[in-house]
Amino acid sequence: SQVWGRAFSMPANPPVEGLGDGVNLWSRGHERSTWRYVLETKWSPTDAALAYYVAKSSANDRIKSHFSRVRAAQKLLSVVDSAFLRLLALQRALPVAENLVRSRERVLENMKAMFDKKLVTVDDYNRANQQHARAVRSLTRTKVEIDKQRNLLATAMGLSPDACSGGALSVTGDLRAPAMNMQICDMELHAVQKRPEAFEAGLSNLSSENDLKRLIVKNFPKVTGFWRQTYDKDVFLYEHTWQEIGTFVYFDLLEWISNAEEMNAAVAHKAKTYHEMGSVALAITSQVRTAALQFNDSLDELKAVESALTTSQDVYRVALNRQARDDLDRMSLEEARANMLAGQWEKYKALGESNAALAELESAIGLNYNEPFPKP
Repeated sequence: SQVWGRAFSMPANPPVEGLGDGVNLWSRGHERSTWRYVLETKWSPTDAALAYYVAKSSANDRIKSHFSRVRAAQKLLSVVDSAFLRLLALQRALPVAENLVRSRERVLENMKAMFDKKLVTVDDYNRANQQHARAVRSLTRTKVEIDKQRNLLATAMGLSPDACSGGALSVTGDLRAPAMNMQICDMELHAVQKRPEAFEAGLSNLSSENDLKRLIVKNFPKVTGFWRQTYDKDVFLYEHTWQEIGTFVYFDLLEWISNAEEMNAAVAHKAKTYHEMGSVALAITSQVRTAALQFNDSLDELKAVESALTTSQDVYRVALNRQARDDLDRMSLEEARANMLAGQWEKYKALGESNAALAELESAIGLNYNEPFPKP
Protein backbone atom coordinates (compact mmCIF):
# COMPACT_ATOMS: atom_id res chain seq x y z
CA SER A 1 0.00 0.00 0.00
CA GLN A 2 1.12 3.55 -0.64
CA VAL A 3 1.35 6.12 2.11
CA TRP A 4 0.06 9.46 0.95
CA GLY A 5 0.22 12.85 2.59
CA ARG A 6 -0.29 16.49 1.89
CA ALA A 7 2.19 18.28 -0.36
CA PHE A 8 3.50 21.79 0.04
CA SER A 9 0.92 24.44 0.55
CA MET A 10 0.33 26.76 -2.39
CA PRO A 11 -0.20 30.46 -1.83
CA ALA A 12 -2.77 30.61 -4.66
CA ASN A 13 -5.16 28.22 -2.90
CA PRO A 14 -7.71 29.73 -0.58
CA PRO A 15 -7.01 28.86 3.03
CA VAL A 16 -9.13 26.17 4.56
CA GLU A 17 -10.59 27.09 7.87
CA GLY A 18 -8.62 25.48 10.66
CA LEU A 19 -6.29 23.67 8.24
CA GLY A 20 -3.74 26.33 7.25
CA ASP A 21 -3.08 27.58 3.76
CA GLY A 22 -4.25 24.46 2.00
CA VAL A 23 -2.74 22.35 -0.81
CA ASN A 24 -3.47 21.76 -4.46
CA LEU A 25 -2.24 18.15 -5.00
CA TRP A 26 -1.40 14.88 -3.27
CA SER A 27 2.18 13.59 -2.71
CA ARG A 28 4.16 10.63 -1.24
CA GLY A 29 5.48 10.72 2.33
CA HIS A 30 9.01 11.78 1.20
CA GLU A 31 10.47 14.41 -1.01
CA ARG A 32 11.41 13.40 -4.51
CA SER A 33 15.08 14.00 -3.61
CA THR A 34 16.32 13.74 -0.04
CA TRP A 35 19.71 13.61 1.71
CA ARG A 36 20.57 11.45 4.68
CA TYR A 37 23.85 11.61 6.63
CA VAL A 38 24.82 8.66 8.83
CA LEU A 39 27.75 8.49 11.26
CA GLU A 40 28.32 5.01 12.69
CA THR A 41 30.86 3.55 15.13
CA LYS A 42 31.31 -0.18 15.69
CA TRP A 43 33.41 -2.16 18.12
CA SER A 44 33.69 -5.90 18.66
CA PRO A 45 35.39 -7.32 21.79
CA THR A 46 36.06 -10.61 20.00
CA ASP A 47 37.79 -8.84 17.10
CA ALA A 48 39.76 -6.76 19.59
CA ALA A 49 40.93 -9.91 21.40
CA LEU A 50 41.90 -11.55 18.11
CA ALA A 51 43.85 -8.46 17.06
CA TYR A 52 45.54 -8.34 20.48
CA TYR A 53 46.88 -11.89 20.25
CA VAL A 54 47.95 -11.40 16.63
CA ALA A 55 49.82 -8.24 17.65
CA LYS A 56 51.58 -10.09 20.48
CA SER A 57 52.67 -12.86 18.11
CA SER A 58 53.93 -10.26 15.62
CA ALA A 59 55.94 -8.59 18.38
CA ASN A 60 57.41 -11.98 19.32
CA ASP A 61 58.40 -12.57 15.69
CA ARG A 62 60.13 -9.19 15.61
CA ILE A 63 62.05 -10.05 18.78
CA LYS A 64 62.96 -13.48 17.37
CA SER A 65 64.42 -11.83 14.28
CA HIS A 66 66.59 -9.71 16.58
CA PHE A 67 67.92 -12.78 18.39
CA SER A 68 68.46 -14.62 15.11
CA ARG A 69 70.59 -11.70 13.92
CA VAL A 70 72.59 -11.74 17.16
CA ARG A 71 73.27 -15.47 16.91
CA ALA A 72 74.31 -15.15 13.27
CA ALA A 73 76.73 -12.40 14.30
CA GLN A 74 78.13 -14.59 17.08
CA LYS A 75 78.77 -17.45 14.66
CA LEU A 76 80.33 -15.10 12.11
CA LEU A 77 82.64 -13.57 14.70
CA SER A 78 83.62 -17.05 15.84
CA VAL A 79 84.71 -17.89 12.31
CA VAL A 80 86.58 -14.58 11.96
CA ASP A 81 88.33 -14.87 15.33
CA SER A 82 89.35 -18.51 14.96
CA ALA A 83 90.57 -18.02 11.37
CA PHE A 84 92.46 -14.88 12.38
CA LEU A 85 94.21 -16.57 15.32
CA ARG A 86 95.09 -19.69 13.35
CA LEU A 87 96.42 -17.59 10.48
CA LEU A 88 98.47 -15.49 12.89
CA ALA A 89 100.03 -18.60 14.43
CA LEU A 90 100.66 -20.20 11.05
CA GLN A 91 102.38 -17.09 9.72
CA ARG A 92 104.81 -17.32 12.62
CA ALA A 93 105.20 -21.08 12.18
CA LEU A 94 106.00 -20.85 8.45
CA PRO A 95 109.62 -19.55 8.75
CA VAL A 96 110.22 -22.04 11.56
CA ALA A 97 109.02 -24.87 9.32
CA GLU A 98 111.30 -23.70 6.53
CA ASN A 99 114.30 -23.62 8.87
CA LEU A 100 113.29 -27.04 10.16
CA VAL A 101 113.37 -28.52 6.66
CA ARG A 102 116.82 -27.06 6.01
CA SER A 103 118.09 -28.36 9.34
CA ARG A 104 116.69 -31.84 8.70
CA GLU A 105 118.32 -31.82 5.26
CA ARG A 106 121.71 -31.10 6.83
CA VAL A 107 121.19 -33.84 9.39
CA LEU A 108 120.22 -36.27 6.64
CA GLU A 109 123.29 -35.34 4.57
CA ASN A 110 125.62 -35.82 7.56
CA MET A 111 123.87 -39.04 8.46
CA LYS A 112 124.26 -40.38 4.92
CA ALA A 113 127.95 -39.52 4.89
CA MET A 114 128.47 -41.21 8.23
CA PHE A 115 126.38 -44.17 7.15
CA ASP A 116 128.62 -44.60 4.12
CA LYS A 117 131.57 -44.67 6.53
CA LYS A 118 129.68 -47.18 8.67
CA LEU A 119 129.74 -44.85 11.66
CA VAL A 120 125.97 -45.02 12.26
CA THR A 121 123.48 -47.84 12.08
CA VAL A 122 120.74 -48.39 9.55
CA ASP A 123 118.13 -47.48 12.17
CA ASP A 124 119.78 -44.09 12.74
CA TYR A 125 119.88 -43.41 9.02
CA ASN A 126 116.26 -44.53 8.59
CA ARG A 127 115.16 -42.33 11.50
CA ALA A 128 116.86 -39.32 9.89
CA ASN A 129 114.99 -40.02 6.64
CA GLN A 130 111.67 -40.21 8.45
CA GLN A 131 112.31 -37.01 10.37
CA HIS A 132 113.20 -35.22 7.15
CA ALA A 133 110.00 -36.47 5.50
CA ARG A 134 107.94 -35.28 8.51
CA ALA A 135 109.63 -31.86 8.32
CA VAL A 136 108.76 -31.52 4.63
CA ARG A 137 105.22 -32.60 5.39
CA SER A 138 105.01 -30.04 8.19
CA LEU A 139 106.06 -27.28 5.82
CA THR A 140 103.52 -28.38 3.23
CA ARG A 141 100.74 -28.57 5.82
CA THR A 142 101.63 -25.12 7.09
CA LYS A 143 101.35 -23.58 3.61
CA VAL A 144 98.07 -25.35 2.91
CA GLU A 145 96.62 -24.32 6.26
CA ILE A 146 97.67 -20.71 5.68
CA ASP A 147 95.77 -20.65 2.39
CA LYS A 148 92.78 -22.34 4.01
CA GLN A 149 92.56 -19.96 6.97
CA ARG A 150 93.19 -16.97 4.70
CA ASN A 151 90.26 -18.00 2.54
CA LEU A 152 88.02 -18.54 5.57
CA LEU A 153 88.92 -15.17 7.05
CA ALA A 154 88.51 -13.30 3.78
CA THR A 155 85.18 -14.97 3.03
CA ALA A 156 83.83 -14.22 6.50
CA MET A 157 84.89 -10.58 6.12
CA GLY A 158 83.48 -10.30 2.60
CA LEU A 159 86.90 -9.74 1.04
CA SER A 160 89.02 -11.40 -1.59
CA PRO A 161 91.93 -13.46 -0.21
CA ASP A 162 94.23 -11.47 -2.51
CA ALA A 163 92.76 -8.06 -1.63
CA CYS A 164 95.96 -6.84 0.00
CA SER A 165 98.69 -4.50 -1.10
CA GLY A 166 101.25 -7.21 -0.38
CA GLY A 167 99.59 -9.65 -2.74
CA ALA A 168 97.85 -11.86 -0.15
CA LEU A 169 95.87 -11.30 3.01
CA SER A 170 98.06 -11.30 6.11
CA VAL A 171 97.39 -10.50 9.75
CA THR A 172 99.36 -9.05 12.63
CA GLY A 173 98.78 -9.15 16.35
CA ASP A 174 99.78 -10.52 19.71
CA LEU A 175 99.65 -14.27 20.32
CA ARG A 176 99.73 -15.60 23.85
CA ALA A 177 98.43 -18.57 25.81
CA PRO A 178 94.64 -18.24 26.35
CA ALA A 179 92.84 -18.54 29.67
CA MET A 180 89.24 -19.11 30.77
CA ASN A 181 88.39 -18.74 34.45
CA MET A 182 84.80 -20.05 34.32
CA GLN A 183 83.88 -23.56 35.37
CA ILE A 184 82.04 -25.75 32.85
CA CYS A 185 78.83 -25.70 34.91
CA ASP A 186 78.93 -21.89 35.01
CA MET A 187 79.54 -21.81 31.27
CA GLU A 188 76.48 -23.98 30.67
CA LEU A 189 74.30 -21.88 32.96
CA HIS A 190 75.40 -18.64 31.32
CA ALA A 191 74.80 -20.05 27.85
CA VAL A 192 71.29 -21.25 28.69
CA GLN A 193 70.45 -17.84 30.17
CA LYS A 194 72.08 -15.70 27.47
CA ARG A 195 72.19 -17.64 24.19
CA PRO A 196 69.72 -16.25 21.60
CA GLU A 197 68.40 -19.73 20.79
CA ALA A 198 66.97 -20.04 24.32
CA PHE A 199 65.07 -16.76 23.91
CA GLU A 200 63.85 -17.80 20.47
CA ALA A 201 62.50 -21.09 21.83
CA GLY A 202 60.71 -19.25 24.63
CA LEU A 203 59.21 -16.75 22.21
CA SER A 204 58.05 -19.56 19.93
CA ASN A 205 56.27 -21.13 22.89
CA LEU A 206 54.62 -17.80 23.77
CA SER A 207 53.49 -17.34 20.16
CA SER A 208 51.98 -20.82 20.09
CA GLU A 209 50.14 -19.99 23.31
CA ASN A 210 48.83 -16.78 21.75
CA ASP A 211 47.62 -18.75 18.72
CA LEU A 212 45.78 -21.14 21.01
CA LYS A 213 44.12 -18.28 22.89
CA ARG A 214 43.16 -16.66 19.60
CA LEU A 215 41.43 -19.86 18.50
CA ILE A 216 39.64 -20.08 21.85
CA VAL A 217 38.29 -16.55 21.32
CA LYS A 218 37.10 -17.55 17.84
CA ASN A 219 34.85 -20.19 19.48
CA PHE A 220 32.82 -17.45 21.16
CA PRO A 221 29.90 -15.85 19.31
CA LYS A 222 30.94 -12.70 17.56
CA VAL A 223 29.50 -9.68 19.35
CA THR A 224 29.49 -6.22 17.77
CA GLY A 225 28.24 -3.09 19.46
CA PHE A 226 27.38 -0.01 17.43
CA TRP A 227 26.37 3.61 17.84
CA ARG A 228 24.77 5.40 14.93
CA GLN A 229 23.71 9.01 14.44
CA THR A 230 21.52 9.89 11.48
CA TYR A 231 20.55 13.23 10.03
CA ASP A 232 17.85 13.40 7.35
CA LYS A 233 16.95 16.64 5.54
CA ASP A 234 13.49 15.46 4.54
CA VAL A 235 11.09 18.26 5.51
CA PHE A 236 8.27 15.75 6.09
CA LEU A 237 10.10 14.24 9.05
CA TYR A 238 9.25 15.58 12.46
CA GLU A 239 12.73 14.74 13.86
CA HIS A 240 15.59 15.24 11.47
CA THR A 241 18.29 13.86 13.80
CA TRP A 242 18.19 10.63 15.78
CA GLN A 243 20.65 8.19 17.40
CA GLU A 244 20.71 4.41 17.61
CA ILE A 245 22.62 2.13 19.98
CA GLY A 246 22.56 -1.63 19.58
CA THR A 247 24.38 -4.96 19.58
CA PHE A 248 24.74 -7.67 16.94
CA VAL A 249 25.47 -11.29 17.95
CA TYR A 250 26.72 -13.64 15.23
CA PHE A 251 27.44 -17.36 15.44
CA ASP A 252 28.49 -19.68 12.60
CA LEU A 253 28.16 -23.39 13.36
CA LEU A 254 30.33 -24.57 10.44
CA GLU A 255 33.11 -22.17 11.38
CA TRP A 256 32.94 -23.42 14.96
CA ILE A 257 33.33 -27.04 13.79
CA SER A 258 36.32 -26.22 11.57
CA ASN A 259 37.86 -24.20 14.38
CA ALA A 260 37.77 -27.28 16.61
CA GLU A 261 40.29 -29.02 14.33
CA GLU A 262 42.54 -25.97 14.41
CA MET A 263 42.30 -26.02 18.19
CA ASN A 264 43.65 -29.58 18.30
CA ALA A 265 46.55 -28.63 16.03
CA ALA A 266 47.29 -25.54 18.15
CA VAL A 267 47.33 -27.60 21.37
CA ALA A 268 49.77 -30.06 19.78
CA HIS A 269 51.96 -27.21 18.49
CA LYS A 270 52.04 -25.58 21.92
CA ALA A 271 53.15 -28.87 23.52
CA LYS A 272 55.79 -29.25 20.82
CA THR A 273 57.25 -25.78 21.39
CA TYR A 274 57.26 -26.41 25.14
CA HIS A 275 59.32 -29.58 24.73
CA GLU A 276 61.55 -27.82 22.20
CA MET A 277 62.65 -25.40 24.91
CA GLY A 278 64.12 -28.32 26.83
CA SER A 279 65.72 -29.71 23.69
CA VAL A 280 67.28 -26.33 22.88
CA ALA A 281 68.64 -26.00 26.42
CA LEU A 282 70.10 -29.51 26.21
CA ALA A 283 71.68 -28.76 22.82
CA ILE A 284 73.20 -25.54 24.14
CA THR A 285 74.73 -27.23 27.18
CA SER A 286 76.06 -30.03 24.97
CA GLN A 287 77.70 -27.53 22.61
CA VAL A 288 79.24 -25.62 25.51
CA ARG A 289 80.57 -28.77 27.17
CA THR A 290 82.04 -30.03 23.89
CA ALA A 291 83.71 -26.68 23.20
CA ALA A 292 85.00 -26.49 26.78
CA LEU A 293 86.48 -29.99 26.63
CA GLN A 294 88.10 -29.18 23.30
CA PHE A 295 89.55 -25.98 24.77
CA ASN A 296 90.89 -27.84 27.81
CA ASP A 297 92.41 -30.46 25.54
CA SER A 298 94.10 -27.75 23.46
CA LEU A 299 95.51 -26.21 26.67
CA ASP A 300 96.88 -29.59 27.72
CA GLU A 301 98.42 -30.00 24.28
CA LEU A 302 99.99 -26.56 24.53
CA LYS A 303 101.46 -27.33 27.96
CA ALA A 304 102.89 -30.62 26.70
CA VAL A 305 104.41 -28.94 23.65
CA GLU A 306 105.93 -26.17 25.78
CA SER A 307 107.42 -28.76 28.13
CA ALA A 308 108.91 -30.69 25.21
CA LEU A 309 110.23 -27.45 23.72
CA THR A 310 111.92 -26.55 27.00
CA THR A 311 113.64 -29.92 27.03
CA SER A 312 114.75 -29.52 23.41
CA GLN A 313 116.15 -26.08 24.17
CA ASP A 314 118.09 -27.45 27.13
CA VAL A 315 119.54 -30.24 25.00
CA TYR A 316 120.49 -27.75 22.30
CA ARG A 317 122.28 -25.53 24.84
CA VAL A 318 124.19 -28.54 26.19
CA ALA A 319 125.21 -29.62 22.69
CA LEU A 320 126.18 -26.05 21.83
CA ASN A 321 128.47 -25.75 24.86
CA ARG A 322 130.41 -28.91 24.22
CA GLN A 323 134.11 -28.39 23.55
CA ALA A 324 134.63 -31.23 21.08
CA ARG A 325 133.69 -30.54 17.49
CA ASP A 326 134.01 -33.84 15.71
CA ASP A 327 131.51 -35.10 13.19
CA LEU A 328 129.32 -36.83 15.73
CA ASP A 329 129.11 -33.76 17.92
CA ARG A 330 128.32 -31.50 14.98
CA MET A 331 125.60 -33.89 13.84
CA SER A 332 124.21 -34.07 17.37
CA LEU A 333 124.19 -30.28 17.54
CA GLU A 334 122.32 -30.01 14.24
CA GLU A 335 119.85 -32.67 15.31
CA ALA A 336 119.27 -30.89 18.61
CA ARG A 337 118.65 -27.66 16.69
CA ALA A 338 116.20 -29.45 14.41
CA ASN A 339 114.37 -30.90 17.42
CA MET A 340 114.16 -27.42 18.93
CA LEU A 341 112.75 -26.00 15.69
CA ALA A 342 110.21 -28.82 15.55
CA GLY A 343 109.18 -27.95 19.08
CA GLN A 344 108.78 -24.27 18.18
CA TRP A 345 106.64 -25.22 15.18
CA GLU A 346 104.46 -27.41 17.37
CA LYS A 347 104.17 -24.61 19.91
CA TYR A 348 102.90 -22.10 17.33
CA LYS A 349 100.42 -24.66 16.05
CA ALA A 350 99.21 -25.39 19.57
CA LEU A 351 98.96 -21.67 20.36
CA GLY A 352 96.82 -21.07 17.31
CA GLU A 353 94.55 -24.03 18.02
CA SER A 354 94.10 -23.15 21.70
CA ASN A 355 93.23 -19.52 20.91
CA ALA A 356 90.85 -20.64 18.16
CA ALA A 357 89.26 -23.11 20.59
CA LEU A 358 88.75 -20.26 23.06
CA ALA A 359 87.05 -18.18 20.36
CA GLU A 360 84.71 -21.08 19.56
CA LEU A 361 84.03 -21.60 23.27
CA GLU A 362 83.12 -17.93 23.74
CA SER A 363 80.77 -18.20 20.79
CA ALA A 364 79.18 -21.33 22.28
CA ILE A 365 78.66 -19.50 25.59
CA GLY A 366 77.47 -16.34 23.85
CA LEU A 367 80.21 -14.06 25.17
CA ASN A 368 81.82 -12.91 21.94
CA TYR A 369 79.01 -10.58 20.81
CA ASN A 370 75.82 -9.02 22.08
CA GLU A 371 73.52 -6.38 20.73
CA PRO A 372 71.19 -4.05 22.63
CA PHE A 373 67.54 -4.83 22.25
CA PRO A 374 65.85 -2.54 19.70
CA LYS A 375 63.49 0.06 21.05
CA PRO A 376 59.84 -0.42 20.09
